[in-house]
Amino acid sequence: MANSDLAHSRFLGMLQFELEELAGFLDDPDIVEIMVNPDGQVWLDSHASGTRRADLVLEPRRTESLLGSIASFFGKELTGQHPTLEALLPHFGYRIAGAVPPVSAGPMLTIRKPPNTIYTLDDLQDQGLLSSLHRSYLETALRERKNILVSGGTGSGKTTFANALLREISAFAGTDRFVVLEEVPELQLHAPNTVFLRTTPTLPLAALVRLTLWLRPDRIIVGEVRGAEALDLLKSWNTGHPGGVTTIHANSAASTLSRLDQLAMEGGAASQRRLIAETIDLIVHIAGRGTTRRVQELSVVRGLLADGSSFDLLPLSKERPSCAS
Repeated sequence: MANSDLAHSRFLGMLQFELEELAGFLDDPDIVEIMVNPDGQVWLDSHASGTRRADLVLEPRRTESLLGSIASFFGKELTGQHPTLEALLPHFGYRIAGAVPPVSAGPMLTIRKPPNTIYTLDDLQDQGLLSSLHRSYLETALRERKNILVSGGTGSGKTTFANALLREISAFAGTDRFVVLEEVPELQLHAPNTVFLRTTPTLPLAALVRLTLWLRPDRIIVGEVRGAEALDLLKSWNTGHPGGVTTIHANSAASTLSRLDQLAMEGGAASQRRLIAETIDLIVHIAGRGTTRRVQELSVVRGLLADGSSFDLLPLSKERPSCAS
């Protein structure tokens, strides 16, 4: 066995030991996130019940030991001078974020599990997350190659919803070439002509978007837009590569486009309101967490208002209007 393989095997064995107390939560397909607070109290986020307190309190030394082992595997130190950690665990796919004093009062940890179930739009309708009319709008928009933003807060289910859209696209993808860009592998697309690319510490998302234009994509999918890559993505969607899907953090459909404009300007560019109005076709805004998650707004982007000061959005009704008797 090569030295790298041996080190990887030892790390996996150590990790399984370190995670022993959390194993039941990690194995539960309903639980999507595990949070250990500085006081050791474990909290869980699940599809069925949202956020809840677990009947488990970890000793600070156990949390710190786990974080230290992960940091060591990646060639890092977790100390008072370097008190934070972000990592994607190999083999498991867990996304780790942690901190130790002085950043926090005690060692703290969050484990985000990769999606283990890919829902269809029908599933989301059955769960009450979207209406039948909204589902119909979305199916049409996907076939017509509209550019779609899925927005919402942390834990609102943006990635789950994006995966449902991608599953719908897979059904009629044909020979279209898809390029999927992510920082963390969470999106799943089973179209036959698909390329997945991931960022690295030296290759940010903006560089991947620019690279993608050389790969002859028909559709460009981005896991989450949260920086200056927003401008490159807008340009690519607007120059012969329509039919994209991405997610973004925002508090409403209207603020989604303002947020996108802010991100596009992070690289020093001027406001991109006109480019956004020309490029983005549809906004799906999800509100709530757990069992309260709902598509709060589904809005068509019709352009800019006459004075150019803001976006002209048309909210689509959740239900068909009733006929007068």
